[in-house]
Amino acid sequence: MFLLPLQNYPKYTVMKTSTFSLAVIIFLFFSFSAAESNAQIQINSEVNPVEMVELILGPGAIYDNVQYVGANTARGTFYNGNSTDPGFSSGVFLTSGAGFVIPGPNSECNAGYNNGMGGDPILTTMAGTSTYDAAVLQFDFAAQTDTFSINYVFGSEEYNEYVNSTYNDVFAILIFGPKPAGGFYTNVNIATIPDNPEMDILINNVNNGWAFCGDVPTGPCTNCEYYKDNTSGVYLEYDGLTTPLTASIPVIPNEFYHLKIAIADAGDHVFDSGLFLEGEYYLGFQYFGFLMENNPALTEDVEGIISDSTVLLSVPYGTDVTDLIATFDVQEGIEVYVGDSLQQSGVTHNDFTEPVTYYISAKDGKNWTVTVDFYTDIASTLFSEVNIHPNPASGKFRISNIDKCNVKIRNSVGVIVKDYGIANRSQLIVRDLLPGFYFVELEKDGAVGTMKVVVK
Repeated sequence: MFLLPLQNYPKYTVMKTSTFSLAVIIFLFFSFSAAESNAQIQINSEVNPVEMVELILGPGAIYDNVQYVGANTARGTFYNGNSTDPGFSSGVFLTSGAGFVIPGPNSECNAGYNNGMGGDPILTTMAGTSTYDAAVLQFDFAAQTDTFSINYVFGSEEYNEYVNSTYNDVFAILIFGPKPAGGFYTNVNIATIPDNPEMDILINNVNNGWAFCGDVPTGPCTNCEYYKDNTSGVYLEYDGLTTPLTASIPVIPNEFYHLKIAIADAGDHVFDSGLFLEGEYYLGFQYFGFLMENNPALTEDVEGIISDSTVLLSVPYGTDVTDLIATFDVQEGIEVYVGDSLQQSGVTHNDFTEPVTYYISAKDGKNWTVTVDFYTDIASTLFSEVNIHPNPASGKFRISNIDKCNVKIRNSVGVIVKDYGIANRSQLIVRDLLPGFYFVELEKDGAVGTMKVVVK
């Protein structure tokens, strides 16, 4: 009897156990159960879209207008993914179904959840068929460098038995905003085949051919160098994944862009697909300061202001900073160095006459560089009458009692963004500064003082 390929049949329940004996399944369960408990990916759908955006962009990023459309169970965060799949320590996910489907082992060919949601018009055009259960996260953000990039992995239950069918599940990472060379990006999809920006990543564009449920596909290859079969996978339910890929595009630093991240089922509501985006999680100090009990030169405990890759501290004028012991907190499993010297909180001495650079290293290969610098406060009353208001403010701050002071504004990483020279004016105009916190630096008669302000 002639059988049609499975992808041409209507979808129905197919258990992966149909291709393995019960004895093999029991063996696999006992072999991997201990490993799964320690290395299994962890999914959290109890987060809001703003928290997801902050994880995508990283600490210190400026963003606005966060919107999410889709089922709440179709979005969230994950961690403990570095030693398993997708290969990232932590990040966010969007699915065309539910987050609770994601963790492995891969025991079914048809895992999924029908959210009863609509599709997305752009994804429908890309897939060439109707889309359903779309999960869409959108937001505006200020570019921090000259290239926006993000690492991602796409996975699906449509692999492998629905390759080259109408069930061509789809996702996109779309950007809108100014091009560095002029003109605008208008919903440009930056998640495409490497070296082929005209080809989107869909089920039918990245695979190693069709195969029956439970069988490993053997071709023909369609961009299969970017495909990873997960037929016997332990850590994720999805039958197949892309390899870790990077979406990137040139941007203009400090300009605002709009990002739309979307995924949907194609052809029907069933069989989930998922998108994993690596998060720029914070790997710096949780706390940094100097305690009196470890530093006899201090008359009070000093706590630093932590901002991304900078820690700013203020000590009384004339304090000897040539031999101080820092107390700090970092995440578990992280080591801290100054040069080749391993640092111990509350133990290691350092000379802080010049800024000190700390190297923070995690076991997963992530690294973070933090510079500790001093803004020396003034023991006298030289700046005691200075007042800046309102704070926070937008457009301008009013400042009083700054006669014959040199006034500068530094951003959160210490870069001078405004230099007013000797300012006697009553206003500091900051309309062209991006929202965030800054330091107003006052200098007079060789003494320097700082005040923190927030631009909104």
